[in-house]
Amino acid sequence: MIDQFIGFVAGSSLALVVLGFLARSIILHFLGKDLEKYKLELKTEAEKSQLVFNRFHERKLDIISVLYERSVEAANATKYAVQMQGNIEESEIPVLEKKVKNFKEQYELARLWLDDECSEAIDQLLEQNTAFYKVINAAQLRKNGLGSGWVGKEFLKLWEDAESKLPKAQQNLKRVFQQALKSIKP
Repeated sequence: MIDQFIGFVAGSSLALVVLGFLARSIILHFLGKDLEKYKLELKTEAEKSQLVFNRFHERKLDIISVLYERSVEAANATKYAVQMQGNIEESEIPVLEKKVKNFKEQYELARLWLDDECSEAIDQLLEQNTAFYKVINAAQLRKNGLGSGWVGKEFLKLWEDAESKLPKAQQNLKRVFQQALKSIKP
């Protein structure tokens, strides 16, 4: 009877071990499949996020690059118009004016992508670029014999601003854009 009992216990123990091993193997198999599926989903989501991140920052880099180029062109056009005191060939005015307008239009299209500091720096530069229109209008008035008393004083002030404030505004924009570019790096 003890032999039967020992045989029964041994057989039962062996059966429990085999069932436990099978149960463990099945559970690990399904968990492994679920884990692999979850890892694949995480990897896919990470790749999507990285792609979106890269595209977003590439777009921002492009915008900053184009805006800076346009700002230099606009600042140079303004400075030239002021230094020439508006005595510019009629055929040159639209070309120079287009440079100033292109900067403003590009900024309006790109404003969504820029932080507040970049926008403020551009606004300051745009304010300085209004000198272009002031000079052209003053030159037209002078050619027509109007405003001779105040045009000279106004030109002097615009020239001084073009020599001092315009480069400072351009330098500030450059600094702000450089900071923005540094923050883009992944």
